[in-house]
Amino acid sequence: MLCDNVQFSQCLARRTYWTHCFDTHCTLKEKEEASRMNQKRNFDKRHKVHEMKTLSSGTTVFITDMKCRGKVIQRANTPRSYMVDTPTAVVRRNRSHLRIIPDISANSQKEQSTTMLVNNRPHRIKKLSLKARENLGLK
Repeated sequence: MLCDNVQFSQCLARRTYWTHCFDTHCTLKEKEEASRMNQKRNFDKRHKVHEMKTLSSGTTVFITDMKCRGKVIQRANTPRSYMVDTPTAVVRRNRSHLRIIPDISANSQKEQSTTMLVNNRPHRIKKLSLKARENLGLK
């Protein structure tokens, strides 16, 4: 017979089948884990992912989806979520919806008012004159 040393199905199909030797279960899991980590690293790099700072209770935040301020009460049970006290209710929000509002001291208020004065000027007069800087107490 013509197909003595191969299987009958291979003889009918007129081609040889390749049988793959798979690695052991442990090495396969290691390869899958390495592939997952590589995929995660590439995704994070592509989408500029970064870790956000954790918030402590009492921190004043701006809630982007509600467009209002609030104070963090505590961390919620779900990952990256916080319980926030707003003027209307206590809500749970993900860290991505919360922006830290820095404490404004007297010195920074003065700087902020100065920058507002400069920014309200026409484009051609953005730089303060010497006399204006002396009046505002700037050097």
